[in-house]
Amino acid sequence: MAVDRIFECRRVHGDVIQETEKEFMSDQAPQERGQTGNPATGHGRGLRKLPGFTVAAVAFVVIVILGVGGIAVANWSQSAKVTIGITAGAAPTTAAPPPTTAPVPTTVPTTPAPTTAPPVGQAGNIVVNPVIAARPSLMNPGSVTCSRAPNDKDYTISWAGDASRYIVSLSASNTNYPAPQSIRVTGKTATFTMAKTQAAYGAYVLRIQPMQGTVAGDAIYKTVNHLEYYSNCDYADPQGKSPLGNISVNGEPLGGTTAGNVLKLSWSSAAKDASYRVSIKAENSSYGAEFTTTALNGSFSFPVKARDAWNNPMPTAPYYGVYKLRIQPMVGDLVGDPVYKYVRYFGYEFSIS
Repeated sequence: MAVDRIFECRRVHGDVIQETEKEFMSDQAPQERGQTGNPATGHGRGLRKLPGFTVAAVAFVVIVILGVGGIAVANWSQSAKVTIGITAGAAPTTAAPPPTTAPVPTTVPTTPAPTTAPPVGQAGNIVVNPVIAARPSLMNPGSVTCSRAPNDKDYTISWAGDASRYIVSLSASNTNYPAPQSIRVTGKTATFTMAKTQAAYGAYVLRIQPMQGTVAGDAIYKTVNHLEYYSNCDYADPQGKSPLGNISVNGEPLGGTTAGNVLKLSWSSAAKDASYRVSIKAENSSYGAEFTTTALNGSFSFPVKARDAWNNPMPTAPYYGVYKLRIQPMVGDLVGDPVYKYVRYFGYEFSIS
């Protein structure tokens, strides 16, 4: 506990000053009593007894307060009695407010909508005696006959073939009436009923699609002329008449004509949700391969070319020859027309046309 002192001065006679020293306890100054002056120098208490320490008629009081931020405040007062009180202590410190910073705009990351990657086509290895689905034999359009009943509106269509079932459709070629008709039969005949009106008279496209189970063969086409006084079945050009449209096929031998053995394929889309049966078969041997895919690409790997001791391709090998490539689109039971390409694979040749 520290001791603070207050010196009270009174004027007695003339310039004689009488001092009275008072004490009070303070927590602010950690000094012991008796340590306020230096005895050797006479400072401290002796200083107050020297002449000149005189208070005039008008006394002053100065109180210095160490305020916030180190600012001194002085209060002046007139009195015949002077009291001086000084309390030393550390000024309280107030933390400066943090600088105001404008908020940084936050950009919310945008997650792109997920996209579905296109399916990757399959790769087939060309081997001897491959497993290729058996499909119906090619039909002869010349075997198709059309007969109109005496009522002039019922047509009976007949044909020859070895398929287990057939999808037979009839659609207008140069009129907008009637709507296309489609019949599924297990025999080799189908009957269509036509209207006897001027709007219904005209040419119709007849299409017969052979099926061996779920495996489709190649369809044949005929033209049915339905007129008021005349009717017959005639030849029909199949170009552009596929129910799934025509697809285009591109092929590229990878690695060059002599070094490569992989045939890269791609084709255009036939319709939404279509699948594609892709097969290849040598015309002069039992080598081939087949796969089904929903992608618009695929590839076939041929056996590596035979080479002699000097790493030159040999001129003959059992898998060399001309291959027939076939790609046919399907959507459920609706079958499109296949596209054919020919691939030549020899020691010094690898091409597609």
